[in-house]
Amino acid sequence: MQRRHYYDQLISVSDFSGPWSECIKGFKYRAQLSLARPLTDLLLQRIRHLQVPDHGWASWQVIGMPMARRRRWRRGYNQAELLAQRIACGLGAPYLTTVKRVIHTPALEKQSRLERARTMNQVFTAPSLQGGCLVIDDVFTTGASVNELARTLRTQGAQRIVVATLARTPINGDNHCNWLGQVFHDTLDATDETGNPQRSAKRW
Repeated sequence: MQRRHYYDQLISVSDFSGPWSECIKGFKYRAQLSLARPLTDLLLQRIRHLQVPDHGWASWQVIGMPMARRRRWRRGYNQAELLAQRIACGLGAPYLTTVKRVIHTPALEKQSRLERARTMNQVFTAPSLQGGCLVIDDVFTTGASVNELARTLRTQGAQRIVVATLARTPINGDNHCNWLGQVFHDTLDATDETGNPQRSAKRW
């Protein structure tokens, strides 16, 4: 049975591997916050390759993947929020602060795809929404978190949802292209998680 996604599109800068993954880990777990600006710049370039209808990104709402209050207190910051705030500024779009993670969940790193989906059930709240939402996160793994957030946003009225991440865990057997490699090595256009080509609105 085909898995249902509540978001419309997923884009990532690169695969979660090699030096790129170490860079993200430093930003996420070791408080190397000076990386926020260069990481945001790369993600912003990736986002700007997309073509959006109507009035462009300025009419969208940018959301950082919410973090449970307890985990944020322990870490001292939410890395997705830091990225999202800068992305919103770069796009000239409003940054939405009223989407919350209301249930604390255990760390997902060692859970299976099914376990993650069960863990993430109904953990977010959001206000009434209109138009498009751009969800920012650091790493897309199984998609349980972003899919549940997207379901919540959709329920509250979001008409289109794009998820943008710094990295994506490669899936065996898919034909996902590495966008960072595309930019620097002139390979094929990047694809979304279904393998469909995402034609660039512009190149560097």
